[in-house]
Amino acid sequence: ERAPRIAVNYLVEDQTPFNGPLRLCPGTQHQPFQRAPSVAKESAESLLSTMCPLPAGTALVRDLRTWHGGTPNLSRAHRAMPNAEFTSPEMLSLLRPDDMPKCLPHELWQQMSDRGKHLARFIKAAEGETLDVSVDFDLELGGSLAQRFFDASEPAPLFAACRGALMPAKEIGSSRGMT
Repeated sequence: ERAPRIAVNYLVEDQTPFNGPLRLCPGTQHQPFQRAPSVAKESAESLLSTMCPLPAGTALVRDLRTWHGGTPNLSRAHRAMPNAEFTSPEMLSLLRPDDMPKCLPHELWQQMSDRGKHLARFIKAAEGETLDVSVDFDLELGGSLAQRFFDASEPAPLFAACRGALMPAKEIGSSRGMT
């Protein structure tokens, strides 16, 4: 069976158990996404199905239908994981050009080979169109993981035991409005 869409995630740094590794749930590409459990109801096997350790330079190729998610980044640095997504010809035949988000500036598209231009024709912006590109991080660079990740919400049950190691009891109480 050919996957209708795939993603290739590029690891630009080592992926460890501590810097928010990607997790994948094998075999779920055939399950309706509506059946994916909430984090609180996931099995330990699912929560621990991380893709680590993996060295920088690794490319992870995955079916986009496969249930996946991040894990807590316990480090104090962002863990970037750029990716490229590819759509099968069968899936493309079902789409209109406007169905695909435009993410390739026209000026870069013009510099591509004829084959590259053909493959990227659905994602190129119109000539003169300005793209709004940005990266949003859950944690501000240099921000406190203890204050931003665990404040105002409970961690997944499996990670609840980590709370004390990340936030001293005094900080936990004050973050909940206790003194």
